[in-house]
Amino acid sequence: MSSKYNKWERYHNRFNMIFNGIIAVPMIPFAFFFLETQKEFPDSPLLTGSIAIWVEVILVLVAVIAIAYSQMFRKQIRFAVGQEKSIEEKLDAYLHWNTRQYFILTVATIAAITGLFLMKEQLFSVLYVVVLFIFSLTRPNFDKTVRETGIPESELTEWGKEF
Repeated sequence: MSSKYNKWERYHNRFNMIFNGIIAVPMIPFAFFFLETQKEFPDSPLLTGSIAIWVEVILVLVAVIAIAYSQMFRKQIRFAVGQEKSIEEKLDAYLHWNTRQYFILTVATIAAITGLFLMKEQLFSVLYVVVLFIFSLTRPNFDKTVRETGIPESELTEWGKEF
């Protein structure tokens, strides 16, 4: 016999499913392109010469700007959540704004995957690992949600109980 999930557990499971999905989807093409660079006789890069250098610089800049913007986005999240009145509205706003931040970070992963595909440079593998590290810093959990939403822990656990 299974017990019913309370509101907090449903919210947390939904939040984590979105987070993990956003990380997992770009990982498939990254793994494929990375393995292509590691085979015994790898294919030659699709871009070479000066155009490759320019594309490489542009993709790295796009990724760095996306990472920086996602970190500056944290203040907007806290402000938007602070404007809401009820706990449910705050949590919905928190989920909405964090999902936006995750999609901004996804731009950086797409830039890294594109660079790896076009130029077969391991710099883009390192860039992808950096983006995964940034994702790990933004991973949702109870303590972080309490801290960033400003909802007291006791109120959040009371909200979560189903009667």
